[in-house]
Amino acid sequence: MYVMHKLLIVIPAIILVVFITIILMQGFRTVNSGTVGLLTTFGQVKEYTLDPGMHIVNPISDNVIAMSIQIQKETQKATAASSDLQDVASTVVVNYHIDPANAVTIFKGIGATYPDKIIDPKISEIVKSVSAKYKASQLITEREKVRSQIQQQLTEALKPYHLLVDGVAITNFEFSPEFTKTIEQTVVAQQQLITQQNQLAKVKIDSLQAVARANATKTANILEAQGKANATVMNAEAEASAINLVQKQLLNSPNYIDYYKIKIWNGQLPVVSSNSGNILNLPQELLHRGNATK
Repeated sequence: MYVMHKLLIVIPAIILVVFITIILMQGFRTVNSGTVGLLTTFGQVKEYTLDPGMHIVNPISDNVIAMSIQIQKETQKATAASSDLQDVASTVVVNYHIDPANAVTIFKGIGATYPDKIIDPKISEIVKSVSAKYKASQLITEREKVRSQIQQQLTEALKPYHLLVDGVAITNFEFSPEFTKTIEQTVVAQQQLITQQNQLAKVKIDSLQAVARANATKTANILEAQGKANATVMNAEAEASAINLVQKQLLNSPNYIDYYKIKIWNGQLPVVSSNSGNILNLPQELLHRGNATK
């Protein structure tokens, strides 16, 4: 009986201790890194947030709701019309994060579903507004400008809700099949035009090179002719000078011709003769001198 009495006392005590331990364990809450904790008491949100780490709360009345303050991604396919009334489906990716200092305000005013309530509608509205300013072809050629305007307007639109935009990217443009075919034909025509322009440029370069070679050949021929002419003139001038010199020598020395004959004579008398005498007329003194030596 004593043992049974003891058990009746100990078992409820153990159960009570376990129950209290479980309740106390519920009082320890962890706020993970990259989030802030919203403390609620009987469903009412406190005006402050809990930083990452371990916190002790009232397990009966309090609860902790985690809100991410990290960069998050929202992807939306927004349909719009260009200024030339072409249907355009733009796939837009928005990176954003909440303002940690206003996490309580966001939760109270919007709730945890703020992407669906605020971000998606604003993306759709702004994409349509910006796309309407450009022709369909400009949305492609001026893609960066379009992206920049969407980001700027979206940043201003989300700021009152304490949602901060980190970046916007346009990952794709989709047009109607007819317009897509037109774009492809335009690209092909542009490529053909570039090819033709390159070929024309090559023909022009070849023509210029041919003209340059012809001019070079012409110039070389002219220079060669001038060189020959100059050489002829120089030879003529040299010969004239020589003749002039001989004439001056003859004036100064009448016996120069006799001297020249002796200089070029090889010492032999001419073989051919005529009735009128020797063909080569030598001075008489030279002939007598030759006979004397014989």
